[in-house]
Amino acid sequence: MSEAVEFLRTGTALHQAGRLEEALHAYGAAVRRRPGLAEGHYLLGTALIAMARPADAISPLTTALKLKPTLIEARQERGKAYLMLADWVAAHADLHSVLEAREDWAEVWLLAAQASSRLGLSQESERAYRRCLVLAPAVPEAQVNIGAAAQMAGRFEAAAAANRRALAIDSMIAAALNNLGTATHRLGKAAESRAAYRRALSLEPSRSDSWYNLGSLERSSNVMAAAIEAYRHAAAIAPGIIDAWLSLAGIFDYFGVLAEAEAAYGKVLDLDPGHLLAGRALLGSLVFHAELDEAEMRRQRVAWSAERRPGGVAPLFSNRLDPERTIRVGFLGGPNLRGNTHAFVGLPGFESLNRRGLELIIYSDVPPGHEDSYSRRYRQAVDLWRQTEGLSDAELARRIRADGIDLLVDLVAHLGGPRLSVLAEKPAPVQILNLALGTSGLPTVDWIVADPWLIPEASEPHFTERALRLPHGYVFDPLIEAPPVSSLPAQRTGRITFGSSNALIKITRESVKLWAEVLDAVPGSRLVVKGRGFSEAWICRRYAGWFAERGVGADRVELRPWTADYVGHLKFLEEIDIALDPTPYNGVTTTCEALWMGVPVVTYPGDRMAGRYGIALLHAAGIEEGRAASADGFVAEVARLAGDVGRLARLRGELRGRLKSSALCDGKAYGSALAAAYRYAWQERCRSA
Repeated sequence: MSEAVEFLRTGTALHQAGRLEEALHAYGAAVRRRPGLAEGHYLLGTALIAMARPADAISPLTTALKLKPTLIEARQERGKAYLMLADWVAAHADLHSVLEAREDWAEVWLLAAQASSRLGLSQESERAYRRCLVLAPAVPEAQVNIGAAAQMAGRFEAAAAANRRALAIDSMIAAALNNLGTATHRLGKAAESRAAYRRALSLEPSRSDSWYNLGSLERSSNVMAAAIEAYRHAAAIAPGIIDAWLSLAGIFDYFGVLAEAEAAYGKVLDLDPGHLLAGRALLGSLVFHAELDEAEMRRQRVAWSAERRPGGVAPLFSNRLDPERTIRVGFLGGPNLRGNTHAFVGLPGFESLNRRGLELIIYSDVPPGHEDSYSRRYRQAVDLWRQTEGLSDAELARRIRADGIDLLVDLVAHLGGPRLSVLAEKPAPVQILNLALGTSGLPTVDWIVADPWLIPEASEPHFTERALRLPHGYVFDPLIEAPPVSSLPAQRTGRITFGSSNALIKITRESVKLWAEVLDAVPGSRLVVKGRGFSEAWICRRYAGWFAERGVGADRVELRPWTADYVGHLKFLEEIDIALDPTPYNGVTTTCEALWMGVPVVTYPGDRMAGRYGIALLHAAGIEEGRAASADGFVAEVARLAGDVGRLARLRGELRGRLKSSALCDGKAYGSALAAAYRYAWQERCRSA
């Protein structure tokens, strides 16, 4: 026996015993003594793969194949090495070459399926996994991957069945449990999904994907405390999982936990400084910070917008500059063009718009199948509906330019709209913000729709846009048959009940401080705050603590969970004598709803556009009651109203009628004013060209 063969035998024995480093030395000695020994190079490559050194294994395996092309075991091992190196194309070529010679090797079918999957060849991958199972029915990994392929194709019943088969073979496969959890979640089987994720995590507590998936399940099941815990585990294990931080931010945002939401968005930006959603969210949250003035908000938004502007020269437009021709007006609605609070002030504007001389086009990100009766009303109010869900910002900008839009109106801006960056591309000659909370900071936006109260002259320097003023910046229509106005609660209860049903993110510490002063000023009164987060004990503790810091006990403040249906939401106001506007960001739709239900709203003009909606709405409604000039005046105005129950009762019976006959509900006048404003903006463009 030659010395080289002896080294190979020694190396093989050491390899089988798990002594890989010694086996590697033995194989190396063999090929040094006989460089033409193909089996020696092959075994050297297998040892290197076993030692997780696939890059080093490629060379000896390639040498083995050059010396002995029929040594298909070397090609199989090289395919495995390429898989480990994520060279999917090379792995696919080697493994399928092996299968041409040996179709009965289950392991190679398994590896080939993995390569096909990575290349996006899902049907080929699934066929390979199934062939593996024909040859080796007890290979659970193949079942897991068949399930994964079915899941990617949206066949969740098949995915769940495949993972159950894998678990019947080996109940300790965490990947199968995780995938079963995902499939059953999509099938609406929350209990089975939760049990699968929990079982996977009991086997592998460090599975960040299972923690993340469990968080998503709990979030969709409205078990928010558990969702937060799971997302936090995922982020702690794998801090680079942006989706975990985004999910946390979304929950905190929803519940009004601003500091935590901003911290989570900050983590996203640490990982991806250019992340648009996180950047926009932080810009939108500026309005909730009482310590920031409009000048600082402008500065921060201008700085962010400077990074969004495309380079190069200003765009040229072929739009015919005729000031009197019919103009094409496009609207960026994002995902909002369906039933929500936005609809009650947005949709009436569309339906009342004087369309003479205007051609209206909506760009909607509402996915097909998710449109509702409100979406259909938006469709009917315009000439053309463009489905834009799935288009990138750049693609949408090109679509708008191709449509020859003259005026592009953004309906959401920093309210959370995902299309603000489209405006940075300047796809239309004239660009306008409507229903906004402040400046966009974008030099590509020309105008912002407002009225004299939303943007007084003294505030104009804090906007990069020119103010496109209407007599009144809003129109309101409840859009449904609202419940009749009830009698005054104080006449039944013998005390004044204050209320708020604003989004909890608006119920800031400044709001709590002001409302606590109101409760002090009106002895025996109580406050009911309704919000989505008050179904969660930890949110209730948070807000109860804020009131307790101001000396207000739980006997005077009720924190009530949200009402699911809209009529129920309005009937909440039957319990309220006076509604309190939050600060520094006022209510908008909630103010209109309260007035419609006969409940006066007390407000005062704040130091930012978002804090002047209350006073603007009362002006449009022609209602003097509830207008204060300052925070101190706010408390005094509440006390004045609360001190005259008879007057409150009369006011309750009058408000809906007064509202109906006011400018706030005069859709025809609002529509004419808005159309005239669009025409003016276009004429200004023609004059300046």
